[in-house]
Amino acid sequence: MPYGKQDHHHQPQRATTPEEAEEEKELMGIRKTPSQSRTSILYNFSSDYILREQYRDPSIVGVRFGKLLEDLDALAGTISFKPINLGSKN
Repeated sequence: MPYGKQDHHHQPQRATTPEEAEEEKELMGIRKTPSQSRTSILYNFSSDYILREQYRDPSIVGVRFGKLLEDLDALAGTISFKPINLGSKN
């Protein structure tokens, strides 16, 4: 094969429509519902003084939004990997 040319005939076909994606998931045995990827975090600000102080912004008497956004970013990463258990049927 000449340099720079690639053989595109041996690449797997990817689903292009939502219906094809569902069919592909079914064939691979990885059909999951959104509730199976659900993740939640409960912050006990009322009973955990240390946690409350970590999120409190005294300058505006409110919440440190940067800290909250860091948590949301980490949560998004966690959620994005939940449906990718390709070897699992759970």
